[in-house]
Amino acid sequence: MSMLYFAYGSNMYSTRMCKRAPSAVVIGTACLHYHHVVCNKLGQDGTAKANIVPQRNAATYGVLYKISANEMELLDTEETGYRRVEKMILNHLNQKVHAQTYVAFQLTHQPVTTAWYKSLMIQGATEHGLPDHYIHVLERLPATGQTLKPDA
Repeated sequence: MSMLYFAYGSNMYSTRMCKRAPSAVVIGTACLHYHHVVCNKLGQDGTAKANIVPQRNAATYGVLYKISANEMELLDTEETGYRRVEKMILNHLNQKVHAQTYVAFQLTHQPVTTAWYKSLMIQGATEHGLPDHYIHVLERLPATGQTLKPDA
């Protein structure tokens, strides 16, 4: 059995996603209306990671993957501090579909991510051809440090 998963953070980057869930297949781009992407999730490393928050007149773009249910459960263990929820999104064909995604419950009061994490988000958005105006939204997210992950 497989599930649809809407990635809006670093999992948009296919290389990262396929390391976490080898069965992941890109279905296409997608959009979650009435939500805004921010980096206010407290990561295991103490830095901020991507999250979605409700906001009128906002939209979060991302990548829709098809993933085996078993690997979705494994992804849950990677995505600590998040709760997996189902959301109605618009797929690349402008059809409404139900997809799993993550919403953070462990938040930070320092909504500044690292440059390397932000770079993964932008690489994923660029790789999948998300709209230029949305890539500019990601580029404006506050970040600090180097664009390479310290242990890379």
